[in-house]
Amino acid sequence: MKIKSIKAESFGKLKDASFEFSPKINIVCGENESGKSSVGRFVRFMLYGFTSRGSEISNNDKKKYMPWDESVCKGQMEIERTDGDSFSVRREQGQKGHSLIADKDGTPVFTDKSAGEVFFGVDADTFDRTALISAGDVAFEDTEALAGAVKNMVFSADSTVDSDKALKILENYKKSILSKNKKSGRLAEARLEREELISRQREVRELHKELLGAQSNLEKTRASIDQNAEKLKKLAEERANLESLRAYELTKKIDDAKCRVDESRSEYEKKSIEMTFDSFIPDRAYLSAMNDTALALGKADTLLESAKSELAAASEALRTSFRDADQLKFNGLLDDSGKKPKDILDDIALLKKEQKSAKKTAIILTFLIITLPIAAFFYVKSSKIKKKLAELYSAFECEDLQTLEKRLSEYDASSSAADSAKQRCKAAKDALVIAENARMKCAGELADMLDKTGCGVSISDTSALMDTALRHVKKLDSDVSDLELKKNALSSADAIYNGILASVPDVDELREKAAKYDPDIPIRDESKIKMEYDFCTSANSILADKEREYEKKTAVLAGNMEKPDELAARINLLSEEISRLELNYDALDLASGSIELAHERMRGNFSPRLTSRASELFKEITGGKYEGLFVDKDFGLTFLETGSSTPRSVEYLSSGALDAAYLSLRIALADMLYDETPVLVFDDAFVRFDRPRLEKICGVLLKISEKYQIIVLSCRDTESEILKDKANVIRI
Repeated sequence: MKIKSIKAESFGKLKDASFEFSPKINIVCGENESGKSSVGRFVRFMLYGFTSRGSEISNNDKKKYMPWDESVCKGQMEIERTDGDSFSVRREQGQKGHSLIADKDGTPVFTDKSAGEVFFGVDADTFDRTALISAGDVAFEDTEALAGAVKNMVFSADSTVDSDKALKILENYKKSILSKNKKSGRLAEARLEREELISRQREVRELHKELLGAQSNLEKTRASIDQNAEKLKKLAEERANLESLRAYELTKKIDDAKCRVDESRSEYEKKSIEMTFDSFIPDRAYLSAMNDTALALGKADTLLESAKSELAAASEALRTSFRDADQLKFNGLLDDSGKKPKDILDDIALLKKEQKSAKKTAIILTFLIITLPIAAFFYVKSSKIKKKLAELYSAFECEDLQTLEKRLSEYDASSSAADSAKQRCKAAKDALVIAENARMKCAGELADMLDKTGCGVSISDTSALMDTALRHVKKLDSDVSDLELKKNALSSADAIYNGILASVPDVDELREKAAKYDPDIPIRDESKIKMEYDFCTSANSILADKEREYEKKTAVLAGNMEKPDELAARINLLSEEISRLELNYDALDLASGSIELAHERMRGNFSPRLTSRASELFKEITGGKYEGLFVDKDFGLTFLETGSSTPRSVEYLSSGALDAAYLSLRIALADMLYDETPVLVFDDAFVRFDRPRLEKICGVLLKISEKYQIIVLSCRDTESEILKDKANVIRI
């Protein structure tokens, strides 16, 4: 697959940025922070969208590349498959993501799938671990880690996923279900628990029979009590009229208390409406938080002023660390130029030598009339060289060449003396940024809190903001106190009302009882009615004792006995769990065996192919110094040096050669894992290689570009210089 062009409408630092790509090698050059890495991440975004691996910005592309001035990342990519078909991929990602793949006629195709999965046949993690190669991906100091990464890439397309650990996890899971001796594990526990429940089920059946007998006796006793109660009916009616009188008096108390509650609630609700800000009512906790935030803003202002003072002091210390102010200024210009003193001195020496030679030649040729034109040429050349030297020392604001040479020779000593002062300046600048951010955060939070309570204030003047907040808190505190008083009055009235209601089981029943009060029924002394009632009630005492005896027996049996249906349900659940665990155990056993068998087959079939392709690439990258790079069946790594017949462990390789070995293996894996030839993206992947090794790598890239489209993202011009007219160079 080839990418013909991309348009990043909004993605990180890229804004309406369009790029045309060559089907072979493309080099995107730019300084650090220029947005070149954003080009690579945009390609990955168009293929798979965002994949976040944590809340930290470094591991979360959505946070890292979401533009500050809008809340959506979007763009378009035009691609062409190996079979010649062209497609357009469009993706937008805000709070929700949306992507569309359309054919050359604009018809949507491959819905509900990412472009990477459709065209490559691999997921986002596989693409990240193979075709998307950054500087950190080709940095290996530990040969054991290199071998492990290769093995994991072969088995899972991810150098961080260890398939051997997966087997160990499966074995541990099997043990958690059932140990080898069959005596421990959840399956053994479930079987034992089921046997215990079946035994208890038999005991419960016997207890249940006894309970049914006690319940039958209890029902007979209660029936006798009900029959005897009819004899008390007349006395009960007289007592009921007395209770109706009390109910009538109590309902009047309830109505009076309810009236007081309604009056208090009206006053409280009126005050609540006065203090409501867009459905929000501030409380003391909110006022305390607002007050704390205002004080925190004051502290933040103090810290900011302290940070500014420290930066001024650090800058002054840097200035005074130089005995010569002109040398300080010169060192700054030289640092900004990115050049080294030795390189400039070498250039001066070469120019002076050329000037001297040209001048000498011109003088000699002047004496020969016939060679005067040639002499004039050398005079001009000498003049141009002199002009170059003048431009050179002028560029660094030196009055002459001798001053420039003197400043260059004193650069190292003066720069070394100012290192600690520079470090202090950097620390002071960092502290200033932190203090400014803290101040803005406090100001924003305080402004939001004020706005929430109807007091909008600009955050530009933090002193005014803090004063306004403290005054506003004081005013709100008075309102909250008034609201609390009204709330307490309501609570007091409500407590009295609820206290009366609490003494009444059912108010409606109480009112019904009050309505039944009959003033025509004579009201006798309650003690006489009670005496007669108690006398009749004593006749039921024996039956009541008997009732309690049966109730107690029934309660004891019911309380100590498990429910038969619940026991049966638990036994059924355990039986289902046992069946499920047995199936899981068999499945895990089959899975671990299958993985081990797959490992053996993979080692036998994959290693020779990987070795062959990786050896070719390794030989070319190292300029023929090494004949081959071998991956054995256990994915151990060895190499063969040209002219030698004995393979050696990669532990003998330098760190640069180890990086080249992994790069070779990773490109070789790309040949084998993808359905469609992928685009290879190298994001500053070659920064650790020296110039000769980089030239070999560029040669390899040029060769494999016949098959792969290559995008190199680099902060230097070395790759574009080596490949020259053979690559599409894009500068940003």
